[in-house]
Amino acid sequence: MNFAGVFQADVSTVNNTFANFDDERFIGRFQRPGGRGRWNPRGTGAWRVRDCKVTSVLSADGRPAGDPSTSAVVAQANDRVSAKLVDLDPAQQQVSTVFGLRLALRFPDGRQGFAGAFKPAAFTDLWARCPASPGMAGLSASYQSVIDVEEWGDGSLSAVLQELREATVEEKLSIKFNVDGFDPDSNSPTFTWGRIVGSIGPYAAGEPDHFVAARLLAPVGPGPAPAPCRIDEGTAVLSLDLGNSLQTEVAGKSLIDAEVLRLVAQPVGGEPVLLASTSSGQAFYDSFYKSQAAILGAQLNPAQLEAARQNPLALLDVSGAVVLAEDPAGRYLRADEFVFRMSPGDTAPVSIYATSFGQFTAGVQITTRYDTSELGPPPAGVPESGLTFPQSATTGADGRAQLELTASDPGNPRRFIDGQVYGVAYGWGGDESVAQGNKLNALVWSAYAAPEEPTWVADVQPILQQYANLYPIMRDVVDLSNYADVARRHRRSLVLAMDLPVTDPNYMPVTRDLSPAKRDMIVAWLKRRPRPPIFRIDDVEGLRQVLQLAIELEHATIPPYLCALFSIVPGQNQEVAELIKSVVMQEMLHMALVCNLLNGVGGHPRIGSPSFAPRFPGHLPGGVRPDLTVSLRKCSIAQVRDVLMSIEAPNTPLRVPDGVPSYVDMHGIEVDAAGDVTDGMRASKAAEQLALHFTRVEHEPLTIGWFYKQIGKAVVELGDDIFTGDPSLQMTPEIYSGAPGNLYTIGDRTHALLALQEIERQGEGTPGTDPTAGRRNELAHYYRFKEIVEGRRMIEKNPGEWVFEGPEIPFDPAGVLPMIDDPDTGSLPADSRVRSAAELCDRAYGDLLRSLHATFNGSPERLGQAIGLMFSLEVQARELMTMQIAADAPATAGPSFQPT
Repeated sequence: MNFAGVFQADVSTVNNTFANFDDERFIGRFQRPGGRGRWNPRGTGAWRVRDCKVTSVLSADGRPAGDPSTSAVVAQANDRVSAKLVDLDPAQQQVSTVFGLRLALRFPDGRQGFAGAFKPAAFTDLWARCPASPGMAGLSASYQSVIDVEEWGDGSLSAVLQELREATVEEKLSIKFNVDGFDPDSNSPTFTWGRIVGSIGPYAAGEPDHFVAARLLAPVGPGPAPAPCRIDEGTAVLSLDLGNSLQTEVAGKSLIDAEVLRLVAQPVGGEPVLLASTSSGQAFYDSFYKSQAAILGAQLNPAQLEAARQNPLALLDVSGAVVLAEDPAGRYLRADEFVFRMSPGDTAPVSIYATSFGQFTAGVQITTRYDTSELGPPPAGVPESGLTFPQSATTGADGRAQLELTASDPGNPRRFIDGQVYGVAYGWGGDESVAQGNKLNALVWSAYAAPEEPTWVADVQPILQQYANLYPIMRDVVDLSNYADVARRHRRSLVLAMDLPVTDPNYMPVTRDLSPAKRDMIVAWLKRRPRPPIFRIDDVEGLRQVLQLAIELEHATIPPYLCALFSIVPGQNQEVAELIKSVVMQEMLHMALVCNLLNGVGGHPRIGSPSFAPRFPGHLPGGVRPDLTVSLRKCSIAQVRDVLMSIEAPNTPLRVPDGVPSYVDMHGIEVDAAGDVTDGMRASKAAEQLALHFTRVEHEPLTIGWFYKQIGKAVVELGDDIFTGDPSLQMTPEIYSGAPGNLYTIGDRTHALLALQEIERQGEGTPGTDPTAGRRNELAHYYRFKEIVEGRRMIEKNPGEWVFEGPEIPFDPAGVLPMIDDPDTGSLPADSRVRSAAELCDRAYGDLLRSLHATFNGSPERLGQAIGLMFSLEVQARELMTMQIAADAPATAGPSFQPT
């Protein structure tokens, strides 16, 4: 039964680039088309077939049969999601496997002739089929597998179908199809689609699932893919499958008119014996492929059959030149399964079949060796101890040699890619040419011991962040980098998907490259009650991890504040600009305080890597404020109200025990030029109150107040022994002159708690009646932003009564530049002045982050350089905001904060 139609391979291409797996250096623009995002960064991984009409059917004797099944279609299941196409590894993309495909023979009235699951199979025999189309469009490959039939239709539907059912065994059907003409042009209406032509037939007991164990005609020199050939001894019917061996004029279209092709048996020293031939002409070849899947069939007479049994076969062109030829000794060698995914300790059986002139051959020594020649980039295949196998095996009476692959821990040779990929070549007594370049391919995962109590920050997020980076389409459904999305909104569906068999089309991750050990850890974490833990600070290393998140959190607030500030036209909305600028300056102080704290406990701030930069629109780091999406917008009342105020919103404690202060009075606590408190007694008293406050006051989880309370609690409980950092790394008020608040140098618990309170007091403030609580006459950030929204200063009307009835704070929208929402450098016209300006702005931002990294990692005196870069960034950002994104667009560009 032959069929023809179209297929879709909507693969994601971000993961095709090895360097994109490095989370530390990954930035948002790598998810865009072109460059490191390649041609389809938002691919879903879906693999589909469509309009696959049955084009012809043959009876058991090889003759065409008129049958109702020629009105049917070979269709994928319509009651489940699409199948998935999955690479083995970025270093091995030549064995992409179809998982989760269910096929049915469907008649026009909706009835089914059969339905069943396609056993996962990888493509093989990839070659450049269309010389006129370089690249993917000109490639062709084939898939062969079995359909495990789960349902058979009424036998009255089709005599050929009934005959097929009776001829097959084990409730299986054999299927092979060729794919070519793939369209990688994202501007084309057929983007990600291509042509599929194939055949379905009976499965015979004992035969391989993924290839025809018969005879093989291989190309003479570079050229087409090999063509399998089978001669049925019982019926003397010859079948030569040329479906993936003939060139095309145009990708996915007409075959090249090769004129007459002749299949012959070639006796040594004798004249060729003609066994079969094609016709000639374009019309013949078009029909030959579409209607017959380019399978050349012939009924052999006794003389032809005898000649074919004893002599190698060859395909000749019209001039008599050899196009394809069988091995002179008729040898053919092929492994059935050749793609493996393994954990340390796993074993995988491998069956390699040897035939001579189509007959299974016993006593053949199969040799094996490591082969990384088609794997890349390096290092691949090391250490060799990660995958071991016998150096040889011998075929039995069934022509099959069985050997076993054994996986061991390969360590982490590729750093940011789990495990290692291996290639294994095999040969007939050392002659690997008989295998036609086919190899065994194995991905061996690194050993992984799951912690007893995994957390999001330490264990889960580092894994899921990579998937969020590599598969941006997932963000439309679930943001795998966001705690709330994973642990709250999509918790049940993720558990379900990750617990499915790997063959299920709904299995996650789609790429099937997450080790079972890590998958089981994530599932166990998701099942924790009442909620999967976001982090746990049991020791100083846990504290360092959370402090790094705090640095990222403080920094993540600055870009949206700066966009609002820089969008204000100079000289306009001056009071609004001053309020926003005052908040920005204090956020910079907060970032410096957290860096001092991290350095104080022996950590090292990581600021200079591209991954440090937040992505917009996006969520805040650390899982805090999970329902807030932070965007880059021009200044407006809506942006100040919905984003800026939401970031800084104070959090009412759930419980304040008796005798525990809800806030601590910081009045009178000052620091000297070295960052030490000037009044030790007052500071110690405040620190003791803060210790109670941080350890006893309860807050709603995932608020910023809760986040900093966890840090403060850890500082109290871990004690002074954690302060092992180098004092020379501390940023001091002497260096950071004019800091808008107390810049504490941190080498003990007192200074650490005071610094945390400075951050909380200036940022959220307190949810009580006094918005200046903790330090008189200074509004917390939330209330400064609310002054902008209310349009008036906040004043104390009566003792303890604070109202927005002070002097007016006018805001004129006309005094704001029309910056586009969430600017994206990559979306600007290439080679344009505005694109160039945006790229310079991105570079300035990257330079600033690198300078800050150096400043807080041993060179605090470089703060002046960083401040200079801040002014440079402001100049470039303001200039960018005056430039239209396109000639006919009213909106202007803006800083994307995508560092380069």
